[in-house]
Amino acid sequence: MWHVNNEYGCHVSRDYSDNARDAYRIWLAEKYSTVEALNEAWNTAFWSQLYQSFDEILPPSKAPAFQNPGSLLDFNRFSSDALLSLFTMERDIIRASGATQPITTNFMGSASGADYWKWAKEVDLVSDDSYPDPNDPEMFRYSGWGFDLMRSLKPDTPWLLMEQASNAVQWRHSNAPKAPGEMAALSMQAVGRGADGVLFFQWRQSRAGAEKFHSAMLPHAGTATRTWREVSHLGADLAALPPLTGGSGAHVALVFDWENLWALKGGPFLTALDYNTLVQRWYVALHRLHVAVDIVPPTADLNAYRVVVAPQLYLLTDAGATNLSAFVEGGGHLFVSAFTDLVDETDTFRAGGYLQGLGATLGIRMEEYTALVPPGADAPGQSAATVSLPGTLIRGEYLAEEIFAVEAEVLGEFVDGRLRGRPAFTMRDAGGDAGHAYYLATIPDDDGMRDVMAHILGRAGIEPVLPGLSERVEAVRRGDHVIITNYESTDVTISVSGTDAMTGDVLDTVVLAPFAWTIAHAPLV
Repeated sequence: MWHVNNEYGCHVSRDYSDNARDAYRIWLAEKYSTVEALNEAWNTAFWSQLYQSFDEILPPSKAPAFQNPGSLLDFNRFSSDALLSLFTMERDIIRASGATQPITTNFMGSASGADYWKWAKEVDLVSDDSYPDPNDPEMFRYSGWGFDLMRSLKPDTPWLLMEQASNAVQWRHSNAPKAPGEMAALSMQAVGRGADGVLFFQWRQSRAGAEKFHSAMLPHAGTATRTWREVSHLGADLAALPPLTGGSGAHVALVFDWENLWALKGGPFLTALDYNTLVQRWYVALHRLHVAVDIVPPTADLNAYRVVVAPQLYLLTDAGATNLSAFVEGGGHLFVSAFTDLVDETDTFRAGGYLQGLGATLGIRMEEYTALVPPGADAPGQSAATVSLPGTLIRGEYLAEEIFAVEAEVLGEFVDGRLRGRPAFTMRDAGGDAGHAYYLATIPDDDGMRDVMAHILGRAGIEPVLPGLSERVEAVRRGDHVIITNYESTDVTISVSGTDAMTGDVLDTVVLAPFAWTIAHAPLV
């Protein structure tokens, strides 16, 4: 296999040189054809920013006030495309030499430097670098997010875990070692989520240089080490695995969009929202409920899913809105959370204001926002908005929206604050064989996200991969096999129906120590 370059856009994802300036102008001219069209898209009449030619445009760097959001968004698009053009140039040179091996480059989860939905089309297979922090007790949920994303980028092709650490890294402020068994547990987590290979950075620990404290398969202390024993044991286990084919069996899709990520970095907004963090928190809520999740762009084919979750999708194209609406009309359950469907692909409000793409599907109208004091901020004002959910209360953060139920049923209201008594959680039954569209007019805390997701999944009839699991036990399906891993700090006993895929023994229950895993042959019935 060819591995081209390394971590494009990791440390330097944006270029402000004269060469980049000239290339940016060419990219804009190809996109807009005329400078008048660019002025319209960027609304440059505001603050007297009108351009007379593409040669006047500079990459958006420092400014005395806010940058033009349209310019920022397009520069991020250009930068991703420029990096991609470098990869495809290098790839095509290799292919022109007569090489027939697959060609890839390593992605980095949902890093913001490049739009991997575009990049995935240009690699023969997806590969990934994954470095969850052993100091974080929830790290396995976030590594799961990255692995599910990698599988989803090219769903018909197994992917490769290109880089992980055999033990500690050297680049955090505090670099904890992986606990005994943790490296193997995370490796098998990748396998369960579609990886057909598990690699490490690095083979032999460097004697000198900036990464001499970064762990390796062969540590400084040699083969008489726990790290060497665990890596060797993992290799034997991987070699003994049965053939693994088939997908996740997911009936739930979570929408993630890099262009929306860039748009939400553009600001200024009523409150600061970190889209990458928020969408991963929604993923964690689903992970805690033990359901399989695919990650999709707004325009993906959604026919395989019963539930689609679209949180904080501030920038939503007409095509994306049409696709999500069609999903509901086709019988699906669509959940939309606050600060979604505000602007089009140019970061411009549509005529009529908010929810112009999804408002009819959701059966609501939005009028205004109330910004809440961000979590952890030391400032006066309302810091949360409590919402009544069927059977419970949840805490809303960041913002509360004033919405009106036009054709939707009100399932929950704000019970305090400026919007007390106003609708907060709604559901529109699209009727007949059509589906349901839900809207939540705030962003919940972690437990609130889990409670909202449990409500939607229950209404849609979505079952966990395995019932009755602790929140810190993970079960993930790959075709006819289920990999079960214990992230608790104590032994757990789990009921399993199937056979041990390594030994052929019939399973009834299994006992797993911390970070231990097992793989069961358990075909869907």
